[in-house]
Amino acid sequence: MKNDLSLWDSTLLTPTSFDQARLGMASLEAQRPGPNPKFLALAQALRSQPRLDAGWAQTLVDQAAQRPEAVWSMSLPAKGLIQTLQAVVQQATGLGLVVWSEPLGMVFLPGGGVMPPAMQLQWLELTAQLSASPPLTKTEVAQLTATLMREQLAPHGFVPRRIGEDWDAQFFRPTRDGYQSVQMRVIGEEPYLRCVVSCGHRSDEVESIFEQIFGQEIRRPETFWFNPSIHIGFRNGGIPIENASDLRRVLDVLARHGLPPLDLAREPGGLNQLMNEPARFPFSYPNLHPQAPRNLADEYVSNGRNTCLKPLIVAWLAKSPAFESRVEDLRRFVEQRVDVSVGEVERVVGWLRGMAG
Repeated sequence: MKNDLSLWDSTLLTPTSFDQARLGMASLEAQRPGPNPKFLALAQALRSQPRLDAGWAQTLVDQAAQRPEAVWSMSLPAKGLIQTLQAVVQQATGLGLVVWSEPLGMVFLPGGGVMPPAMQLQWLELTAQLSASPPLTKTEVAQLTATLMREQLAPHGFVPRRIGEDWDAQFFRPTRDGYQSVQMRVIGEEPYLRCVVSCGHRSDEVESIFEQIFGQEIRRPETFWFNPSIHIGFRNGGIPIENASDLRRVLDVLARHGLPPLDLAREPGGLNQLMNEPARFPFSYPNLHPQAPRNLADEYVSNGRNTCLKPLIVAWLAKSPAFESRVEDLRRFVEQRVDVSVGEVERVVGWLRGMAG
């Protein structure tokens, strides 16, 4: 990695995109407003840090006291490059300076912003090479994960929107008769943090029928919900987060195991396939308990209570030829439960058949 940076005062230009920073810097380079006290303060702050090259830091003080240019082109020492880069970015942005790194393709802003936003994770991974780097705090994990998820979900039509409480971030997209959601929260205490991601699909038509049958005694907004992390063996506890690179695992799980079921449910008949075709999304991680659900549809049903009977409503509305066999499946299932009964299965089936009459 080359070791050249460009710095300027954010009062002259605070870019809102990477390209704007690149073009704006080109015009600033021609300006010579005189010595900038922020440049001198930066140099002095770097000189006071014992872990940086003292000779290099002293040359910065000499440069900053005299230079009239609006843009400071700074060369970093090859020794301790990553550590020095982190120190410059931290001190400079704290003083209200913008830092441009052409080799990294990043712009660092006062307040801690990084452009492009998707590069925030790479920056954390880069600086994590330092043994003295502190672990991520719970707030940092939540904020960074929310930012990365927003970037990931935006091309799929999701926008940030509050749907319920107790989540660090929530995203929403409308569907034909309801909505879909992706929600995230960070649980645990430092340094043992875990990231929980929940995906949901709501059908207003299904929920209306369910409410007519059971009232609002058992109420959850989504018709179908799941934690995509179950596909890698984390059923409810969330994905452990020990360092910045673990956040990539969260994004990968969401992309591979969260979005495909949601995309399927948006299509006509897709919700029925999701909820009533157990072979469609199987679990394949090792050490799966023999009595544990082995696919996404059965995992949903295992939640129990009479919400597990919603697949019957979905199958009926989809005119599924497998409706009767699904009824038999759920009859056998509820015989082993204390929170839902065969009588409630018959209640749903009778109501649906009465609708047809």
